[in-house]
Amino acid sequence: MANRPRPSSRVSGLVPVAVLVALVAAVLVAAPSGADVAVPPEATVLAGLRPGHPRLILTADTIGPLKARIAAEPTTGAWYGQVKARATALLGTPVLTYTKPDEIRLLETSRAAVRRLYDLGLVWLVDGDPAIRDRAWAELDAVTRFPDWNPLHFLDTAEMTHAVAIGYDWLYDGLTPAQRSQVEQAIITMGLGPARDSYTGNMPLAVSYWTVVDHNWNNVVNGGEAIGALAVADIDPSLAAFVAHEALVRLPSAYRHYGPDGGWPEGVGYWEYATEYTVAALASLQSALGHDFGLSAMAGLDRTGDVPIHMTAPSGERWEWADDGQPRNAPSVPAMFWLADRYGHDAYRAYQVAHAEPHALDVVWYSPPTGPSEPLPLDRLFAGIDVATSRTAWDDATATWVGAKGGDAGFNHNQLDLGSFVLDRDGQRFAMDLGREDYGVAGYFQSWPGGPRWDYYRSRAEGHNTLVIDPDACEDQDPRAVATITRWASGPDESFSVIDLTNAYRGTPVQRGVALSNRTAPGGPTVLLVDQLDFTDAPATHDVWWFLHTRAQLQLSPDRRTATFTLNGHTLRASLLAPSDATFSIEAAVPLPSSPHPAGNDPNTGIRKLAIHLTAAGATTISVAFDGGTGEPPTPPNPPALWHSNGATASVERTAASSPLSANPCKGITAADPTATPSTVPTVPVATPGFTG
Repeated sequence: MANRPRPSSRVSGLVPVAVLVALVAAVLVAAPSGADVAVPPEATVLAGLRPGHPRLILTADTIGPLKARIAAEPTTGAWYGQVKARATALLGTPVLTYTKPDEIRLLETSRAAVRRLYDLGLVWLVDGDPAIRDRAWAELDAVTRFPDWNPLHFLDTAEMTHAVAIGYDWLYDGLTPAQRSQVEQAIITMGLGPARDSYTGNMPLAVSYWTVVDHNWNNVVNGGEAIGALAVADIDPSLAAFVAHEALVRLPSAYRHYGPDGGWPEGVGYWEYATEYTVAALASLQSALGHDFGLSAMAGLDRTGDVPIHMTAPSGERWEWADDGQPRNAPSVPAMFWLADRYGHDAYRAYQVAHAEPHALDVVWYSPPTGPSEPLPLDRLFAGIDVATSRTAWDDATATWVGAKGGDAGFNHNQLDLGSFVLDRDGQRFAMDLGREDYGVAGYFQSWPGGPRWDYYRSRAEGHNTLVIDPDACEDQDPRAVATITRWASGPDESFSVIDLTNAYRGTPVQRGVALSNRTAPGGPTVLLVDQLDFTDAPATHDVWWFLHTRAQLQLSPDRRTATFTLNGHTLRASLLAPSDATFSIEAAVPLPSSPHPAGNDPNTGIRKLAIHLTAAGATTISVAFDGGTGEPPTPPNPPALWHSNGATASVERTAASSPLSANPCKGITAADPTATPSTVPTVPVATPGFTG
């Protein structure tokens, strides 16, 4: 979308046959329970195609009402004015060129084409200005004369296919027959043709591996290619039907990750990217065919707009877990308007009104709210990805907000951050996640057990607000571990989450609880963090570190059991409640002496760590409370308040997921799961998005 950070990607490694077979099997998994996805045979998949153009997102019978809304409705009119200003500013400027700054990716050019052709296409449809049409044709002429759309990095191809399809469809009536033919042939030969060859196995695996993945590449590539197929389905019906069918049978394997309750397992930034293409594909199917084969009924899609709402703190800073990037403000997501209309959530509409940049699709999909937005809960558990957030209030930039994370460390773009938490108070991010490392560092996407991804500080547990047990040069959490939020409760004055981290520490029983209590207390709320570790079956003592990363200045009390955070004139107090003989220390945000120190580690300038260091044996509890620092420090709860749910109005209890021990060649550990990917064989290259602006 215009002027906002967007994902980019990098290819690394080759795809072993065993991994490819496993991924193909994963693609064939049925859609989640409750979904009714019925993709018909290839011969009839495009039956009912709307004749003529436009038919992607907009249709001839929606243009008139859109023009009327722009003229009469203030928000729509103002946003259209901004889109028109961007389109007009392109007049007389250079067209896009075939540019790969890193000699790998054409992606920024493809994304610029998406932005430009949405803007130019919308202004042409609304105003019919020949100068805008001519500029749009200049862009189309330029990109359709490229030597290719870079299928070696197929995101580039898919995004360019999307861009040119929208330009062709929305500018159709303004193009000459010769111009239309040129664009049609480019979509067919540089967009759909490489997709066909990838689907049929006639491309090298380094190109076509995306056909069997279930992360954001699935949403983007299959979604973009489906849009291209719909654009030219009456020009090359056979090819379009084949590509559309292949894309549609693959999309459910990605969409199932929205289930059961709307989360996305790659973090907020990649949720935005995946969902942008999810909604563009669904909207294009509905406008071109009159239906979406039941894809929009898949479990969780109706609640996925909750992600940016609940994972953005009152300060306006989103939670930057996984490979998220800068800036970390709340994302602008035009798809929120589509989601609001499709599923009846005015809260989604209110969110995007507050954050729109705007994009052409904000203009297309916006409609004024019909009444007050539905009330939002203060606490939200995304059970499908084991992430939870709690806050003291909405519409209060100073409210306290806390996030607690379990999840699947092995899923694309994830890090060894199981058990990590973030904390905002008074509009400040006091406990932060560092986000991603530079995508250009060596081996960053080599994420198999023992892979170099886990050598980088920001990928390791020590680079997060969680525990490190017996640190050494090896992985400090199991990179295939799944950590379940086993208990969650929400009540008027308290909420809590309990995360089972046993899998993360390769069988050592560890439970972490995060509670927000005293929401309405005059002195403000308290956040309580309790870790319970069980070393009773181990004969030796263990080296345990507890970490919290912050940009705040830190000052310790004389006994080093109280830490005061100061950030932008605001303060937070941390009180060490247990164990009684432990103390805080202030550390640099750098690897421990025993950890790897690869070139490329971010120096984390301006960031420091509050730490606790223990020599532990037997049953060990670490308890830290955070409050505003007024009055006496909190006293240790006995038993910890977060372990029960008295007064809860909503609660969940779940069994921890099993997670077979993965290989760790650094420690000579053999995988307990015989199907685990051997550490000596690269997994599928996760040529994965990073935010490059």
